[in-house]
Amino acid sequence: MMKHLMTLRAAYHKIRAALPWLDCYVSDLPPPFEDVPAIPPTESVTLDFTSSVPRLLRQTDHSFEEIAQMARENPQLPYIIVSGTRKLLYHIAPLTELLKTHPNLYLATANFCNEFALERLVTEGGAKKLLYGSMMPYLDAGNTLGMIALGKFDWKTKCDIAGNNFRRLLGIPEVIVPEVPIPEVPPFIVDAHTHTINPETESRFPAPDAEPSWSVWQKK
Repeated sequence: MMKHLMTLRAAYHKIRAALPWLDCYVSDLPPPFEDVPAIPPTESVTLDFTSSVPRLLRQTDHSFEEIAQMARENPQLPYIIVSGTRKLLYHIAPLTELLKTHPNLYLATANFCNEFALERLVTEGGAKKLLYGSMMPYLDAGNTLGMIALGKFDWKTKCDIAGNNFRRLLGIPEVIVPEVPIPEVPPFIVDAHTHTINPETESRFPAPDAEPSWSVWQKK
């Protein structure tokens, strides 16, 4: 297993070095620990919640209905939905719907940690709405760099999410870089767990089944 892990780790660092990153979410939240890195490891643009264009919109400050209303009332203003102190874990269903129905809504990837979250949104046609955001210094940038670099989608989509979607939103040229492939590595498990909650609760998590049955979760 360690051999496979080392192979994947080496590939991750090559892909991470190659992708055209542009960070849309340098957070105003204080770091949770002392001596954490304060400077993002990639190029970044600092936006705010009141006057910048595009404008940040913290998910935990608003209901999904309020977010939809803001998008409708300001159709020419692009909003980037970003995480607060609670993970964007249980909200993939309403977030997907918001992104699909409002052209001016985008989503920063930081703290969006539902299983295969990015892949699921890409499959739903939301690839152009995903923007790399580190949420530094509140989070380590690796939390979301890894999801994109090792994501199960094509190279152009990775480049778009890493920075080119954001560049187009800012009106600046996209950056084209040569592909760095992911090597074929046999499946292995370091740690695996999942969170489920009844879909009818306010968290709206579309769990396929809450029963602890391996046959249900094996395909995941």
